[in-house]
Amino acid sequence: MEIEIYHVDQAINGSKEALGAIIENIEGPVFNLSLRMLGRIEDAEDAKQDILIKVITSLSSYKGKSLFSTWVYKIAVNQKNKDFVNHPLSFEIFGSDIDRYVASSVDQTNPAEKKIFSEELKLSCTNVLLQCLNPFDRLIFILGTMFDVDSRLGSEITGLSAEN
Repeated sequence: MEIEIYHVDQAINGSKEALGAIIENIEGPVFNLSLRMLGRIEDAEDAKQDILIKVITSLSSYKGKSLFSTWVYKIAVNQKNKDFVNHPLSFEIFGSDIDRYVASSVDQTNPAEKKIFSEELKLSCTNVLLQCLNPFDRLIFILGTMFDVDSRLGSEITGLSAEN
């Protein structure tokens, strides 16, 4: 997700192309973080939009003291922290998602479709297990395990010491 600092400067100075490049680079990671925290695609899409708006409107406050990705994750965490807490998920919600997926047009006899279905099922189960964690611990787990954020960057994002 790393963005060149000149893209930020250009975007602040009105370059639509630079702003487009920034959004293109951050929207996937922002969506993935939101999906892992909120668990549902619809909620993650809404969260992504809110976070992208906050990034765009706050772009001029980025001073380059941390990596741009760290700054974006901090915005995402601060902007959506209340949503992460206020979207309790349950095994029933994921069960209904799985039932809908099974009832869809997945051809269980097609090896490629069966493999995709299997991967989706694993991700859904992981999301259910993540719900057993409180939102802050879930965030830490997701950043470290799924996004490979090291302890130094994790410290900047969460405000914890790198040792923690």
